[in-house]
Amino acid sequence: MRKALLLLVAAVLGACGEYENKDADSNTLNVTTNKEVVISDGVFLKVHEVVDMRKPIGSGYVRQGEAKLRLQLYTGKRSVDTAISTSFPNEIVLDGIRLKLNSVYPYPEFNKTRRQSDYVIQLSYGKAK
Repeated sequence: MRKALLLLVAAVLGACGEYENKDADSNTLNVTTNKEVVISDGVFLKVHEVVDMRKPIGSGYVRQGEAKLRLQLYTGKRSVDTAISTSFPNEIVLDGIRLKLNSVYPYPEFNKTRRQSDYVIQLSYGKAK
């Protein structure tokens, strides 16, 4: 019984180490609209606009919807205007850099107006594999 418990603990600890290594090249950041963010040397990101078509809380809509970001990514080699969303595609790769949309806050509420400056966008970035 003691050996089985030790093997189980060793397996769990080994699996945790593997999981941490998978995301070692990934970083997370929170951005707002119309603010330029430096991701790394010579790589800049700017979110121009959030188009929020998600179902407002308390609205009774059945369809979930999505939020889209219109953004600019500058890698030093080139500047690209593109869009990503909370549904497909929620990830882009440009010049060896992977950018993934994780979440957009706040979630819309019924009969409440949001300004572009209210949004906080969580993104992950890292080297493309």
